[in-house]
Amino acid sequence: MIPGPDVEVEVRGGRARVLAIELYDNSVAVTWRLAPTPDFDALDAFALAATDRDTDGLPPRDRERIQDIVRRGLERNHLHQVGLTDDVGTEYTAAGSGWSGGMNEMHGRATFWSAVPDRASVLYVELLGARFEAPVT
Repeated sequence: MIPGPDVEVEVRGGRARVLAIELYDNSVAVTWRLAPTPDFDALDAFALAATDRDTDGLPPRDRERIQDIVRRGLERNHLHQVGLTDDVGTEYTAAGSGWSGGMNEMHGRATFWSAVPDRASVLYVELLGARFEAPVT
């Protein structure tokens, strides 16, 4: 296990942090934390504006329900887009991810197929547009 970098990055009003990177024989897992959570609406302003336009004229309750479904779907899409690379160009394939939490804090874990090669010295994690560097020791 590699400890995550000792840094938090501002992401749209929230804070993102990589907690740890777990190394296995044929995979890698990244654990992360968001606290406070970012403003996901700011990340998806264009899509939400389109939904607002497209639901204009519907009864308020239906409109709110549709907008909430779209908002949750966009949030999930962002949280599934964790990326992993290294300094030698290894191809890591996303194998699954999950998270839990709520309005003020979220924790998650993303798994990737492919072991970290011995010659790699740095791993790079992408989370919500922020990039984290973790030396491989």
